[in-house]
Amino acid sequence: MDIVAVVGGLATRVRRKLIAQLPRRRLERAIKKDVVAYVRWARLAGRTWSQIAATLRVSAETLQRWRRQWRLDRLEVRARGKPIARTNTDTRNTVLAALGLFGAETPVTLLRELFPAVARAELEEISARYRRVWRKRRGLLHQLTWRNDGAVWAMDFTQPPNPVDAEYPYLLLVRDLGSGVDLLALPVPGQEASVVLDALRALFAEHEAPLVLKCDNGSAFIAAETRALLEAQDVLPLYSPAYTPRFNGSCEAGVGAIKTRAHHEAARHGRPGQWTCDDVENARLRGNANARPHGASGPSPNELWDRRDRMVDRSRLRAAVETATRKEDDRVLNELGEDLLDAHQLAAVRRIAIGRALVQCGHLQLRRRRFSPPLPQADDGSFRREHTEHLLSGPTMESD
Repeated sequence: MDIVAVVGGLATRVRRKLIAQLPRRRLERAIKKDVVAYVRWARLAGRTWSQIAATLRVSAETLQRWRRQWRLDRLEVRARGKPIARTNTDTRNTVLAALGLFGAETPVTLLRELFPAVARAELEEISARYRRVWRKRRGLLHQLTWRNDGAVWAMDFTQPPNPVDAEYPYLLLVRDLGSGVDLLALPVPGQEASVVLDALRALFAEHEAPLVLKCDNGSAFIAAETRALLEAQDVLPLYSPAYTPRFNGSCEAGVGAIKTRAHHEAARHGRPGQWTCDDVENARLRGNANARPHGASGPSPNELWDRRDRMVDRSRLRAAVETATRKEDDRVLNELGEDLLDAHQLAAVRRIAIGRALVQCGHLQLRRRRFSPPLPQADDGSFRREHTEHLLSGPTMESD
Protein backbone atom coordinates (compact mmCIF):
# COMPACT_ATOMS: atom_id res chain seq x y z
CA MET A 1 0.00 0.00 0.00
CA ASP A 2 1.33 3.45 -0.98
CA ILE A 3 0.77 5.42 2.26
CA VAL A 4 1.94 8.74 0.82
CA ALA A 5 -0.46 8.44 -2.14
CA VAL A 6 -3.42 7.80 0.16
CA VAL A 7 -2.65 10.54 2.67
CA GLY A 8 -1.51 12.97 0.01
CA GLY A 9 -4.62 12.35 -2.08
CA LEU A 10 -6.82 13.06 0.90
CA ALA A 11 -5.10 16.39 1.35
CA THR A 12 -6.13 17.63 -2.10
CA ARG A 13 -9.15 19.87 -2.63
CA VAL A 14 -9.50 20.33 1.12
CA ARG A 15 -11.92 23.00 2.23
CA ARG A 16 -10.78 25.34 4.92
CA LYS A 17 -13.57 24.70 7.35
CA LEU A 18 -12.78 22.11 10.02
CA ILE A 19 -16.32 20.71 9.82
CA ALA A 20 -15.88 19.95 6.13
CA GLN A 21 -12.38 18.58 6.69
CA LEU A 22 -13.14 16.33 9.66
CA PRO A 23 -13.84 13.10 7.71
CA ARG A 24 -10.61 13.40 5.72
CA ARG A 25 -8.53 14.49 8.68
CA ARG A 26 -9.85 11.63 10.79
CA LEU A 27 -9.06 9.13 8.06
CA GLU A 28 -5.55 10.55 7.76
CA ARG A 29 -5.08 10.18 11.51
CA ALA A 30 -6.30 6.57 11.44
CA ILE A 31 -3.82 5.71 8.67
CA LYS A 32 -0.94 7.43 10.44
CA LYS A 33 -1.84 5.70 13.69
CA ASP A 34 -1.70 2.30 11.98
CA VAL A 35 1.66 3.22 10.43
CA VAL A 36 3.07 4.26 13.82
CA ALA A 37 1.90 0.95 15.31
CA TYR A 38 3.59 -0.95 12.48
CA VAL A 39 6.79 1.05 12.97
CA ARG A 40 6.82 0.24 16.68
CA TRP A 41 6.38 -3.47 15.95
CA ALA A 42 9.04 -3.43 13.23
CA ARG A 43 11.56 -1.66 15.45
CA LEU A 44 10.95 -4.21 18.22
CA ALA A 45 11.51 -6.93 15.63
CA GLY A 46 14.97 -5.49 14.90
CA ARG A 47 14.30 -3.90 11.50
CA THR A 48 16.14 -0.75 10.51
CA TRP A 49 14.53 2.54 9.53
CA SER A 50 15.59 2.07 5.93
CA GLN A 51 13.97 -1.36 5.77
CA ILE A 52 10.72 -0.03 7.24
CA ALA A 53 10.73 2.96 4.86
CA ALA A 54 11.27 0.67 1.89
CA THR A 55 8.38 -1.59 2.96
CA LEU A 56 5.94 1.28 3.40
CA ARG A 57 7.41 3.41 0.61
CA VAL A 58 7.51 6.37 3.00
CA SER A 59 10.68 8.24 3.88
CA ALA A 60 12.27 7.51 7.24
CA GLU A 61 12.05 11.20 8.18
CA THR A 62 8.30 11.20 7.64
CA LEU A 63 7.87 8.05 9.73
CA GLN A 64 9.92 9.52 12.55
CA ARG A 65 7.92 12.76 12.42
CA TRP A 66 4.64 10.86 12.68
CA ARG A 67 5.98 8.91 15.66
CA ARG A 68 7.02 12.15 17.40
CA GLN A 69 3.59 13.67 16.74
CA TRP A 70 1.96 10.58 18.23
CA ARG A 71 4.03 10.92 21.39
CA LEU A 72 3.38 14.66 21.56
CA ASP A 73 -0.39 15.00 20.95
CA ARG A 74 -1.58 11.59 19.67
CA LEU A 75 -1.79 13.00 16.11
CA GLU A 76 -4.49 15.49 17.05
CA VAL A 77 -6.86 16.33 14.20
CA ARG A 78 -6.34 19.86 12.91
CA ALA A 79 -7.81 21.73 9.99
CA ARG A 80 -5.50 22.54 7.10
CA GLY A 81 -5.21 25.77 5.19
CA LYS A 82 -5.42 29.37 6.27
CA PRO A 83 -7.87 29.89 9.18
CA ILE A 84 -11.13 31.64 8.34
CA ALA A 85 -11.10 35.28 9.42
CA ARG A 86 -14.33 35.65 11.39
CA THR A 87 -16.26 38.87 11.11
CA ASN A 88 -17.98 40.57 14.00
CA THR A 89 -21.22 39.29 15.51
CA ASP A 90 -23.43 42.00 13.97
CA THR A 91 -22.27 41.11 10.47
CA ARG A 92 -22.85 37.40 11.02
CA ASN A 93 -26.33 38.11 12.39
CA THR A 94 -27.08 40.20 9.32
CA VAL A 95 -26.04 37.31 7.07
CA LEU A 96 -28.37 35.04 9.05
CA ALA A 97 -31.16 37.60 8.63
CA ALA A 98 -30.58 37.52 4.87
CA LEU A 99 -30.85 33.72 4.87
CA GLY A 100 -34.06 33.97 6.88
CA LEU A 101 -35.45 36.50 4.40
CA PHE A 102 -34.44 34.79 1.15
CA GLY A 103 -34.57 31.16 2.29
CA ALA A 104 -32.15 28.41 3.30
CA GLU A 105 -31.31 27.61 -0.33
CA THR A 106 -29.96 31.10 -1.03
CA PRO A 107 -26.83 30.65 -3.20
CA VAL A 108 -23.48 31.87 -1.93
CA THR A 109 -23.13 34.04 -5.05
CA LEU A 110 -26.08 36.16 -3.89
CA LEU A 111 -24.62 36.42 -0.40
CA ARG A 112 -21.34 37.54 -1.92
CA GLU A 113 -23.16 40.36 -3.73
CA LEU A 114 -24.83 41.46 -0.51
CA PHE A 115 -21.71 41.09 1.65
CA PRO A 116 -18.63 41.67 -0.54
CA ALA A 117 -16.37 42.32 2.46
CA VAL A 118 -17.11 38.91 4.04
CA ALA A 119 -14.88 36.03 2.96
CA ARG A 120 -16.54 33.45 0.74
CA ALA A 121 -15.40 30.65 3.03
CA GLU A 122 -17.17 32.25 6.00
CA LEU A 123 -20.35 32.79 3.98
CA GLU A 124 -20.27 29.11 3.04
CA GLU A 125 -19.82 28.17 6.69
CA ILE A 126 -22.70 30.37 7.89
CA SER A 127 -24.95 29.10 5.10
CA ALA A 128 -24.11 25.45 5.86
CA ARG A 129 -24.79 25.91 9.57
CA TYR A 130 -28.09 27.69 8.86
CA ARG A 131 -29.20 24.83 6.58
CA ARG A 132 -28.38 22.20 9.21
CA VAL A 133 -30.43 24.00 11.86
CA TRP A 134 -33.23 24.67 9.37
CA ARG A 135 -33.48 20.97 8.44
CA LYS A 136 -33.55 19.91 12.09
CA ARG A 137 -36.35 22.36 12.87
CA ARG A 138 -38.51 21.49 9.90
CA GLY A 139 -41.68 19.71 10.90
CA LEU A 140 -42.88 16.43 9.50
CA LEU A 141 -46.40 16.56 8.07
CA HIS A 142 -48.42 13.38 7.61
CA GLN A 143 -51.16 13.71 5.01
CA LEU A 144 -53.92 11.10 4.93
CA THR A 145 -56.09 10.60 1.85
CA TRP A 146 -59.02 8.21 2.16
CA ARG A 147 -60.14 6.33 -0.92
CA ASN A 148 -63.72 7.11 -1.93
CA ASP A 149 -65.16 3.63 -1.49
CA GLY A 150 -67.30 3.86 1.65
CA ALA A 151 -64.91 1.51 3.45
CA VAL A 152 -64.15 3.66 6.50
CA TRP A 153 -66.66 5.54 8.64
CA ALA A 154 -66.21 7.56 11.82
CA MET A 155 -68.67 8.31 14.60
CA ASP A 156 -68.73 10.54 17.64
CA PHE A 157 -71.01 12.22 20.15
CA THR A 158 -71.22 15.99 20.59
CA GLN A 159 -73.27 18.45 22.60
CA PRO A 160 -75.32 21.30 21.08
CA PRO A 161 -75.41 24.64 22.93
CA ASN A 162 -78.81 23.68 24.34
CA PRO A 163 -80.87 20.47 24.17
CA VAL A 164 -82.38 20.04 20.71
CA ASP A 165 -86.13 20.64 20.91
CA ALA A 166 -85.51 20.99 24.67
CA GLU A 167 -85.37 17.18 24.72
CA TYR A 168 -82.13 15.83 23.20
CA PRO A 169 -78.91 17.00 24.90
CA TYR A 170 -76.56 15.09 22.54
CA LEU A 171 -75.97 14.51 18.85
CA LEU A 172 -74.66 11.27 17.37
CA LEU A 173 -72.79 11.87 14.12
CA VAL A 174 -71.56 9.30 11.59
CA ARG A 175 -69.41 10.37 8.62
CA ASP A 176 -67.92 8.55 5.64
CA LEU A 177 -64.27 9.57 5.47
CA GLY A 178 -63.70 8.91 1.77
CA SER A 179 -66.45 11.22 0.52
CA GLY A 180 -66.89 13.44 3.57
CA VAL A 181 -70.64 12.86 3.53
CA ASP A 182 -72.42 13.01 6.88
CA LEU A 183 -74.49 9.86 7.01
CA LEU A 184 -76.16 10.65 10.31
CA ALA A 185 -76.70 13.63 12.60
CA LEU A 186 -79.12 12.28 15.14
CA PRO A 187 -80.33 14.12 18.25
CA VAL A 188 -80.33 11.57 21.08
CA PRO A 189 -81.36 11.59 24.76
CA GLY A 190 -78.08 10.15 26.05
CA GLN A 191 -74.77 8.45 25.27
CA GLU A 192 -75.94 4.88 25.87
CA ALA A 193 -74.95 1.81 23.91
CA SER A 194 -78.59 1.20 22.93
CA VAL A 195 -78.63 4.56 21.11
CA VAL A 196 -75.53 3.62 19.13
CA LEU A 197 -76.88 0.16 18.33
CA ASP A 198 -80.18 1.47 16.96
CA ALA A 199 -78.42 4.11 14.85
CA LEU A 200 -75.88 1.67 13.39
CA ARG A 201 -78.53 -0.94 12.60
CA ALA A 202 -80.49 1.68 10.66
CA LEU A 203 -77.40 2.82 8.76
CA PHE A 204 -76.30 -0.73 7.95
CA ALA A 205 -79.78 -1.46 6.61
CA GLU A 206 -79.73 1.68 4.43
CA HIS A 207 -76.12 1.46 3.28
CA GLU A 208 -73.62 -1.34 3.02
CA ALA A 209 -71.67 -1.67 6.27
CA PRO A 210 -68.13 -0.25 6.15
CA LEU A 211 -64.95 -2.23 6.61
CA VAL A 212 -63.66 -0.06 9.46
CA LEU A 213 -65.49 2.18 11.94
CA LYS A 214 -63.41 4.80 13.77
CA CYS A 215 -64.48 6.09 17.16
CA ASP A 216 -63.15 7.13 20.55
CA ASN A 217 -63.21 5.11 23.75
CA GLY A 218 -66.63 6.27 24.95
CA SER A 219 -68.55 3.75 27.01
CA ALA A 220 -71.23 3.36 24.34
CA PHE A 221 -68.62 2.58 21.66
CA ILE A 222 -66.60 0.04 23.64
CA ALA A 223 -69.65 -1.70 25.11
CA ALA A 224 -69.90 -5.44 24.54
CA GLU A 225 -73.18 -5.00 22.63
CA THR A 226 -71.59 -2.56 20.21
CA ARG A 227 -68.59 -4.84 19.66
CA ALA A 228 -70.91 -7.78 19.05
CA LEU A 229 -72.90 -5.86 16.41
CA LEU A 230 -69.73 -4.81 14.60
CA GLU A 231 -68.40 -8.35 14.71
CA ALA A 232 -71.67 -9.68 13.29
CA GLN A 233 -71.49 -7.17 10.44
CA ASP A 234 -67.78 -7.94 9.84
CA VAL A 235 -66.80 -4.35 10.71
CA LEU A 236 -63.43 -3.66 12.35
CA PRO A 237 -63.58 -1.06 15.15
CA LEU A 238 -60.64 1.36 15.18
CA TYR A 239 -60.48 3.01 18.58
CA SER A 240 -58.57 6.23 19.20
CA PRO A 241 -55.72 6.33 21.72
CA ALA A 242 -56.84 7.53 25.13
CA TYR A 243 -57.17 11.32 25.43
CA THR A 244 -56.32 11.82 21.73
CA PRO A 245 -59.36 13.37 20.01
CA ARG A 246 -57.25 14.45 17.01
CA PHE A 247 -56.96 10.76 16.04
CA ASN A 248 -60.59 11.04 14.94
CA GLY A 249 -60.02 14.47 13.42
CA SER A 250 -62.15 13.92 10.31
CA CYS A 251 -65.22 13.29 12.41
CA GLU A 252 -64.34 16.23 14.67
CA ALA A 253 -64.27 18.43 11.56
CA GLY A 254 -67.71 17.16 10.59
CA VAL A 255 -68.99 18.01 14.07
CA GLY A 256 -67.83 21.58 13.65
CA ALA A 257 -69.48 21.90 10.25
CA ILE A 258 -72.80 20.52 11.52
CA LYS A 259 -72.79 22.90 14.48
CA THR A 260 -72.06 25.90 12.26
CA ARG A 261 -74.87 25.15 9.82
CA ALA A 262 -77.32 24.26 12.58
CA HIS A 263 -76.60 27.59 14.25
CA HIS A 264 -77.35 29.48 11.03
CA GLU A 265 -80.50 27.44 10.45
CA ALA A 266 -81.79 28.30 13.93
CA ALA A 267 -80.76 31.96 13.58
CA ARG A 268 -82.52 32.18 10.21
CA HIS A 269 -85.76 31.25 11.98
CA GLY A 270 -85.23 33.81 14.70
CA ARG A 271 -84.18 31.45 17.54
CA PRO A 272 -80.35 31.38 17.70
CA GLY A 273 -79.04 28.79 20.14
CA GLN A 274 -82.39 26.99 20.24
CA TRP A 275 -82.00 24.15 17.75
CA THR A 276 -84.70 21.81 16.53
CA CYS A 277 -84.45 18.40 14.90
CA ASP A 278 -85.29 20.09 11.59
CA ASP A 279 -82.33 22.47 12.03
CA VAL A 280 -79.91 19.62 12.61
CA GLU A 281 -81.18 17.56 9.67
CA ASN A 282 -81.21 20.59 7.35
CA ALA A 283 -77.64 21.35 8.45
CA ARG A 284 -76.61 17.80 7.52
CA LEU A 285 -78.36 17.89 4.14
CA ARG A 286 -77.01 21.34 3.27
CA GLY A 287 -73.49 20.30 4.17
CA ASN A 288 -73.67 17.19 2.01
CA ALA A 289 -75.07 19.16 -0.93
CA ASN A 290 -73.10 22.42 -0.73
CA ALA A 291 -69.74 21.66 0.90
CA ARG A 292 -66.67 21.45 -1.35
CA PRO A 293 -64.05 19.38 0.50
CA HIS A 294 -61.66 19.42 -2.49
CA GLY A 295 -61.92 23.11 -3.37
CA ALA A 296 -64.50 25.50 -4.76
CA SER A 297 -64.60 23.76 -8.15
CA GLY A 298 -64.56 20.23 -6.71
CA PRO A 299 -67.47 17.84 -6.19
CA SER A 300 -69.78 17.93 -3.18
CA PRO A 301 -69.87 15.11 -0.61
CA ASN A 302 -73.13 13.85 -2.13
CA GLU A 303 -71.53 13.65 -5.58
CA LEU A 304 -68.52 11.83 -4.18
CA TRP A 305 -70.74 9.41 -2.27
CA ASP A 306 -72.77 8.62 -5.39
CA ARG A 307 -69.55 7.97 -7.37
CA ARG A 308 -67.88 5.86 -4.69
CA ASP A 309 -66.23 2.58 -5.62
CA ARG A 310 -68.45 -0.14 -4.19
CA MET A 311 -65.94 -2.94 -4.84
CA VAL A 312 -64.54 -3.65 -1.37
CA ASP A 313 -62.89 -6.91 -0.35
CA ARG A 314 -63.55 -7.68 3.31
CA SER A 315 -61.62 -10.94 3.33
CA ARG A 316 -58.50 -9.29 1.95
CA LEU A 317 -58.56 -6.56 4.59
CA ARG A 318 -59.15 -9.11 7.36
CA ALA A 319 -56.19 -11.18 6.19
CA ALA A 320 -53.98 -8.09 5.94
CA VAL A 321 -54.96 -7.02 9.46
CA GLU A 322 -54.19 -10.43 10.92
CA THR A 323 -50.80 -10.56 9.19
CA ALA A 324 -49.90 -7.05 10.31
CA THR A 325 -51.05 -7.82 13.86
CA ARG A 326 -48.79 -10.87 14.10
CA LYS A 327 -45.79 -8.93 12.81
CA GLU A 328 -46.39 -6.01 15.16
CA ASP A 329 -46.94 -8.38 18.09
CA ASP A 330 -43.59 -10.05 17.44
CA ARG A 331 -41.82 -6.72 17.05
CA VAL A 332 -43.20 -5.25 20.29
CA LEU A 333 -42.56 -8.43 22.26
CA ASN A 334 -38.97 -8.56 21.03
CA GLU A 335 -38.41 -4.92 21.95
CA LEU A 336 -39.95 -5.25 25.41
CA GLY A 337 -38.55 -8.70 26.11
CA GLU A 338 -41.89 -9.84 27.52
CA ASP A 339 -44.19 -12.77 26.82
CA LEU A 340 -47.55 -10.95 27.06
CA LEU A 341 -48.82 -7.45 26.26
CA ASP A 342 -51.18 -5.46 28.44
CA ALA A 343 -54.47 -3.97 27.22
CA HIS A 344 -52.98 -0.62 26.16
CA GLN A 345 -50.19 -2.31 24.22
CA LEU A 346 -52.62 -4.65 22.51
CA ALA A 347 -54.81 -1.68 21.51
CA ALA A 348 -51.79 0.13 20.07
CA VAL A 349 -50.77 -2.97 18.12
CA ARG A 350 -54.31 -3.28 16.76
CA ARG A 351 -54.37 0.36 15.63
CA ILE A 352 -51.04 0.03 13.85
CA ALA A 353 -52.10 -3.23 12.19
CA ILE A 354 -55.39 -1.82 10.90
CA GLY A 355 -53.66 1.30 9.60
CA ARG A 356 -51.05 -0.73 7.72
CA ALA A 357 -53.72 -3.02 6.32
CA LEU A 358 -55.74 -0.05 5.05
CA VAL A 359 -52.66 1.31 3.29
CA GLN A 360 -51.77 -2.11 1.88
CA CYS A 361 -55.29 -2.67 0.52
CA GLY A 362 -55.46 0.79 -1.05
CA HIS A 363 -58.14 2.29 1.19
CA LEU A 364 -55.75 4.85 2.66
CA GLN A 365 -52.88 6.79 1.14
CA LEU A 366 -50.24 8.14 3.50
CA ARG A 367 -47.78 10.82 2.43
CA ARG A 368 -45.04 12.45 4.48
CA ARG A 369 -43.41 15.75 3.69
CA ARG A 370 -41.38 18.35 5.49
CA PHE A 371 -42.57 21.89 6.11
CA SER A 372 -40.70 24.91 7.40
CA PRO A 373 -41.64 26.53 10.71
CA PRO A 374 -42.07 30.32 10.93
CA LEU A 375 -38.87 32.32 10.98
CA PRO A 376 -37.71 33.18 14.50
CA GLN A 377 -37.86 36.84 15.41
CA ALA A 378 -37.99 39.15 18.40
CA ASP A 379 -41.33 39.68 20.13
CA ASP A 380 -41.84 43.05 18.49
CA GLY A 381 -40.28 42.00 15.15
CA SER A 382 -37.75 44.82 15.41
CA PHE A 383 -34.69 42.67 14.68
CA ARG A 384 -36.04 41.18 11.46
CA ARG A 385 -37.61 44.45 10.33
CA GLU A 386 -34.40 46.40 10.95
CA HIS A 387 -32.20 43.94 9.06
CA THR A 388 -34.69 43.48 6.23
CA GLU A 389 -34.74 47.22 5.56
CA HIS A 390 -30.96 47.28 5.84
CA LEU A 391 -30.59 44.49 3.28
CA LEU A 392 -33.09 45.91 0.81
CA SER A 393 -31.34 49.28 0.89
CA GLY A 394 -28.22 47.67 -0.58
CA PRO A 395 -25.67 48.04 2.24
CA THR A 396 -21.94 47.70 1.82
CA MET A 397 -20.47 45.70 4.66
CA GLU A 398 -17.06 46.67 5.99
CA SER A 399 -14.98 44.38 8.14
CA ASP A 400 -13.19 45.63 11.21
